[in-house]
Amino acid sequence: MIEVRLPYPPGANRLWRVARGRVIATDAAKNWKRETALRAKVAGVRPTKQAVAVEMILHPRLTTKGVASRARLDVDAPIKVALDALQGIAYADDRQVLSVSSRIGSPVRDGGLTIRISAA
Repeated sequence: MIEVRLPYPPGANRLWRVARGRVIATDAAKNWKRETALRAKVAGVRPTKQAVAVEMILHPRLTTKGVASRARLDVDAPIKVALDALQGIAYADDRQVLSVSSRIGSPVRDGGLTIRISAA
């Protein structure tokens, strides 16, 4: 199993925009995807041709009072953007992902997303 800790992903409303009738990724989405690729490579993630299972743990932001922020993404929000960002990094095609689980984890400073990838 490989584990990658990522920054908090952009919200769904900040992933795409329409320009000249085409839907394109925003700068926030492109930057997050770049950061995901870098951190995955540093963590030792290498592309596989095998089927994989992906577990995502969304960490709310830790407030100055030491509790989880009430403002956080929904548990399903990071799934599509994370799977897309890992394509070509952890697996050749996201069709190799046979299962995905997502849950809310403990709060961390600035929030974040932990992704665990294992053979399916």
